[in-house]
Amino acid sequence: MLSRSLTGNKVAPAPLEGSEASPAPAVADAAVSEGQSAVDRTSAGPADGACRPDTVNAPVPQSLPSVAHPAIQPSLPSRQQSLPARPTLLSAKSGISWPEDAKEGGSKPLAVSRVPKGRAQRFFPSATAVDKNYQLNKQARAMEVREGFVDVPQNSLLSQKFQKAARSKVGQRLTDLTILRVVLLVLLMLLLIPAFNVYSGVYGTQPNLNKGGLQVLHDLYLQQGDSPAFEVAKADYLTNMPWLLAYKRTDWVMDLVVCNQTLMRDLSGDGRRTVELATNRIQTPQCAQGIWEQCFVTIGVLNEYWNSQLNAALNILRTTFICLVIGGGAILLTRDANRLVLLPIERMLKKVKDVAENPLAKQVSITRKDTSGGMETRLLENSINKICSLLAIGFGDAGGQVIAKNMRSGGAIEPMIPGERVHAIFGFCDIRNFTDTTEVLQEGVMEFVNSIAEIVHQEVALHDGSPNKNIGDAFLLVWKLPPGFEPGLTAMAAAVHMADKALAAFVIIQAALKRSPRLQQYSQRADLNERMPDFQVKMGFGLHIGWAIEGAIGSNFKIDASYLSPNVNMASRLEAATKQFGTSILLSEDFVLMLSPRVRSRVRQIDRVTVKGSAKPMGLFTYDVALDKVYNDEFAEHPDLKVTWAVNPAFMERFAEGYTAYETGEWARAKFILEETQASRRDAKGEPVRDGPSTALLNFMTEKGFQAPPGWKGWRELTEK
Repeated sequence: MLSRSLTGNKVAPAPLEGSEASPAPAVADAAVSEGQSAVDRTSAGPADGACRPDTVNAPVPQSLPSVAHPAIQPSLPSRQQSLPARPTLLSAKSGISWPEDAKEGGSKPLAVSRVPKGRAQRFFPSATAVDKNYQLNKQARAMEVREGFVDVPQNSLLSQKFQKAARSKVGQRLTDLTILRVVLLVLLMLLLIPAFNVYSGVYGTQPNLNKGGLQVLHDLYLQQGDSPAFEVAKADYLTNMPWLLAYKRTDWVMDLVVCNQTLMRDLSGDGRRTVELATNRIQTPQCAQGIWEQCFVTIGVLNEYWNSQLNAALNILRTTFICLVIGGGAILLTRDANRLVLLPIERMLKKVKDVAENPLAKQVSITRKDTSGGMETRLLENSINKICSLLAIGFGDAGGQVIAKNMRSGGAIEPMIPGERVHAIFGFCDIRNFTDTTEVLQEGVMEFVNSIAEIVHQEVALHDGSPNKNIGDAFLLVWKLPPGFEPGLTAMAAAVHMADKALAAFVIIQAALKRSPRLQQYSQRADLNERMPDFQVKMGFGLHIGWAIEGAIGSNFKIDASYLSPNVNMASRLEAATKQFGTSILLSEDFVLMLSPRVRSRVRQIDRVTVKGSAKPMGLFTYDVALDKVYNDEFAEHPDLKVTWAVNPAFMERFAEGYTAYETGEWARAKFILEETQASRRDAKGEPVRDGPSTALLNFMTEKGFQAPPGWKGWRELTEK
C-alpha cells in the first residue's frame, strides 16, 4: 500500500503488509528539536495505490520502521492519540484527498525517511515533480472552490478567504460609509444631548436645595429664639439663596417657616403648579402621629418657575435635535445608497429605454466628475454603454428596428421580426485587385482592408449615409430616404440633396484613398509592385435608387440586418461594370434623375443597357474623376470635388455628340467622334489618358464591324455583371 504525505513536499512509502522494514539505514531529512515529532497523514486506497474519492484518513501506525531518528519515534504514539479527527476534502479533478489544514497552514512533517533509490523511482516521482504537482493541485483546488465544485467548511480559512474576495467594492464602500455615518451621529448625540439638561451647569449654578442653610436657621432658632444673631442668619439666607438661572437673578424663596414661625409669605406663588415649586422641610424632634404641636417644623418653599420653563424648552429642543439627527442620518445614508447604487441603476435603465426608442442615437459619454472610481456599478454602466454601442455598430441602420423591438419587449428575444419596405439609395464599392493583394499581404490584409473601411465608413457617415455590410473586399452603403417616399418626378425633389451627398461621398472617398499616408505605404511596397506594377489602392463604385425590404436575415443562430431587393443587386452590377467601361463610378439613370441640376451637368451618359433579369433598358452614367489632381454646395466648395472633376464642358459636349450618333445607329460618325474623345484627355502632368467609356463603346462597335445591328434600338445587353 502507498502512503502520501500531504502536509509537505516530501513523499514516503508505508511498509507493505507482511513485509519487514528495509535493512538499509534510514537517514532523517531534517534535524528535530526535543519535543517535536513528525506525522505522516496517510490515505488508504486500493492495492495499486490509487486515490479513490471515498478515501478517508487511515490511522498512523504506532511504529514507522522507515523513520530512524531516535527523537521522533517515541513521540509518534502520543502525537497520534492527541490528534482529533479532521475532515478530508476531496478534489474531484485531481483525485487527491486534501486534509483541511494541509492547505491552510497545517503543520509540516519534521522528518521523512528516505527509501532506496530503486523503490523511490518505482513508486514516486522526483521531488521537483512532486513540488510542481503540489502547486498545480493547489491551483486546481482554488479553482474548484471558486467554481463551487467542492464544498468548503464555513469556518475554514479557505472559505473565509473566498468570502472576503467575493465582496464587491460597492458593498464595501457602502458599508464603510454607513459605519462612519452611524459612529459620527452617535458621538454627536453623546456630546450634545447633555447640554439640553437644565442642571448641566451650562445655564447657571445649581440651586441650593439642600438643607444646609435652612438647617442653620432651624438650629439657631431652637437655641436662641428670635435673637439678633438669628436675624442676621435669616438675612444672609435670603440674600444667598437667589441663584443665576440663564444668567438672570431669580428671587425664588416664597415661603419661609422656621420652628413653626412664619417669617415670609409670598402670595404671588399661590397659582404655581406643583412642578414649579420646591419644598425643603426640617422637623425636630421626629413627630409621631397625633402630637404635631410638640414638633418644631421649618419649611422653605422655593419658586422653580424659571427652572421648569427652561427645562420644558430644553426638552423641546432635545426632541427637535434628535429628530434632526435621525433625519440627517437618514438623508446621508440614503444619499450614499442613491449615489452608489440607485442612481447608476437609473442611468442604466434610462440607457436601455433610450436604446429602445432610438437604437442608433449617438452614445453620450459622462463628462461630470466621477467619484465612484472602479465600483462595480460604474463598470456595469460602462459595459451597458459599450454593449449598446456595439449593438448599433453591429446591426447598423437596418437593424435599428430589431434592437428597438427586442428592447421594448419584456419576453424572449425575437430577432426574426417582419421586414419593412423602404426606399433608399444603395451604394456598392469594391477594392480592386484584392485577390492578388491578399496573396501578397497574407495576415496584413486585415489592416489593409480596415484602413480602407475607415475612410469609406467615415465619409459615408459624414454625408448622412450608413454602412450596412462589409463583404470582404466590398462594402454596401445605404442612404435611406424619408418615410413615405415614393418614386416620381415630384417626390424626387425631396431627396435631391441626399443623392448629391451620396455621389459626393464616393468622389471624396477616392480622393481620401489617394491622400491617405497609411495607404501610400502600400503603394510603395516592393512586393506589391512586383506582383502588380505601379500598384495603387483603387476602388469601383456603383449607385442606384429603389425600394428594398429592410430586416433581419438569417436564423436564431445568426442574423444580419440588411436589405433584400433587386435594386441592391443592381448597385452591385453597376460596380462590377466599372471595370468594363474603364471608369471608377457608374450611376443608374434613376439615380441621375434625382441629382440637382448643377451636379447632373457634370455626369455623362456612356451607354444604355439591359441587365440580367430585367428587360427594361437603363441608361448608364459616370462621373469622371481625376485623382492625379488631388493635392455649401459641396460640388462648388469642397476642394476635393472641385479639383477631381476630370473633364471640361467642351469634352462633355463632344462626347455627347459621339454617344448620340452611337445611340441612333450612326456608328461611322460615332467612331470618328469617340476616337477623338478617347485620346483627348490629359492628366495633371499633360500625359495622354485614354477615356474608358469611349474605349468601351469603340470595342463594342468593333465587334459588330461598326455597323449597327438590324433592329438597333439604341441599347444593348450588359454581358458582364
